[in-house]
Amino acid sequence: MKTFLNRHTMACWAVLLELIWSIASTAAPTILASGVGSPDNIIVDNSTVYWGDAFTGQISSVSKNPGGGVTNYSINMDPGGDLVQDNASLYFIGAAWEPGANGVEGHPIYKMSKTGGLAARIGNHNAWLRPSRVVVRTPSL
Repeated sequence: MKTFLNRHTMACWAVLLELIWSIASTAAPTILASGVGSPDNIIVDNSTVYWGDAFTGQISSVSKNPGGGVTNYSINMDPGGDLVQDNASLYFIGAAWEPGANGVEGHPIYKMSKTGGLAARIGNHNAWLRPSRVVVRTPSL
């Protein structure tokens, strides 16, 4: 029985790999944006691709429909930190070092609408704790 499962599993993987190769070899890639620095922490929703630059922390987005322009958001994230989302907002650790509540310094944690605008400070991250991680649970904050 063990031999049958292994052969069966290998056959399924072979078919799956052939299907992926077939799709990948016939579909031409679509370039949505170029010249955007060093995209990192790329996330996608139904209509848009979002990313933070690995070196500058610049948060940007582009429509998944070809031909749209790149949108740069008004505030930078901690380079290399997490960029996460819920249905309406982006969450990230800010690049600027600021005093926080009760005199605790660190990088502020922000919530910002996916459509842009001002980011709201929702917390503080102690920069001595690495890596910089943000997690969003539903329902959203």
